[in-house]
Amino acid sequence: MTGQEVLRPWIREEVINALRDISVGDPAKWMQDDPVEIDYVVHLFFDDNDLVTNPDSLIGDVLMGPAESDAIKQFAFALDNLISELGDSNTKDYYTHPNWPDVRRHASSAYSKIIENENQAR
Repeated sequence: MTGQEVLRPWIREEVINALRDISVGDPAKWMQDDPVEIDYVVHLFFDDNDLVTNPDSLIGDVLMGPAESDAIKQFAFALDNLISELGDSNTKDYYTHPNWPDVRRHASSAYSKIIENENQAR
C-alpha cells in the first residue's frame, strides 16, 4: 500500500508534513521562518482525525500499518503530556519548552517510519 492507496492520502500528506516540520532541529533557528503552529498540530492529530485516541483505526485510511500507528502513539503521548502542562500556550512556548526535544524525537521517529514505508511501496 502506498500513500496513494490509503483512503485519505491528503490527510496522510498533512501528517507527513507536520511530522517533518516538527522534526526540524533547533526551533530557535526556524521560529523566524514559518513553523507549523501548535494549534494546527493539535487539530490535525487530536481533533480532526483519530490519530491520538485510536490510530489503529486509521490503518488503511491514513496510516499504512501497525508500525506507523505505534510511532504515532508515541508521538501523541509525548505531545499530550506537553499539552497537559502548557494548555493553550502559544507555539513559541511549546517549541522552547525543555520537553519539546522529546516530542521532536518522537515526531522524527514517526516521520522516518512513514517515509520508510512510502519508499518501500515504490
